[in-house]
Amino acid sequence: MKILTGLIEPHMYAGFSGGRKAILPGISSFETMKFMHSYKMIDHPKLTNCLLEGNPFHEYGIRVTELAGADFILNVVINKERKVAGVFAGHYNHAHVAGCERVYENSTVTLDRPVDLVITSGGGYPLDATFYQMSKPLIGAKDILRKGGSILLACECREGLGNPEFCGILRSVCSPQEFFEGYCDPENFVIDQWCAQNVYQVMEYAGKVYVYSPGLSQQDLEKMGAINVENIQETVNELLSSHENVVVIPDGPYVVGMIK
Repeated sequence: MKILTGLIEPHMYAGFSGGRKAILPGISSFETMKFMHSYKMIDHPKLTNCLLEGNPFHEYGIRVTELAGADFILNVVINKERKVAGVFAGHYNHAHVAGCERVYENSTVTLDRPVDLVITSGGGYPLDATFYQMSKPLIGAKDILRKGGSILLACECREGLGNPEFCGILRSVCSPQEFFEGYCDPENFVIDQWCAQNVYQVMEYAGKVYVYSPGLSQQDLEKMGAINVENIQETVNELLSSHENVVVIPDGPYVVGMIK
């Protein structure tokens, strides 16, 4: 009997985590990962937070989970204090969708229009232990930002950028265009290129990305195109004086802004 366990929360590729993700990509092969996290897949416009319909990442997950013969899921959702706020059990799709609906009701905020500035966070420890996970709040900020707007991200990153493959990409690529040209070819696929792809998507879209992170060097931040922030309060004051429409997201990727 195949029982899937997991946590349901917003996910920038699958719409929501949990359910079918225990199979795909949870226990999938490297070859499958090369397809599910390919440049083309990550570039798909419907790979986004809190969207299931028409999302190929979600739809492939459902197909593979059905083929694998999942019998039952036991998923939870958590509240702001990281305590269990709901338990969803049963059919791998139906129970999961019920959990997704609960998360959508409590984790999304609807805006009338894109904003000029997003001030966000890495979600706190342990999520912001490395910059690898910071693609989540950055993509969340991009989705509600006007083209050319500004983002200020506060994150600790006590363990640095992340694993060697991710570091290698960020330290070897000089611009979003160089990344796109170098990694769009499936033959050049490397582990963790998907997170780097998200970072460069944000750098290309936003006018300026400011990062306050005691755990990252100015050299690494500037290499990826970000602006190193030493005094976050001074930077906030300066940005507020020059941006009219501002959104602040203290909980980072745990709250998803959506344009009406």
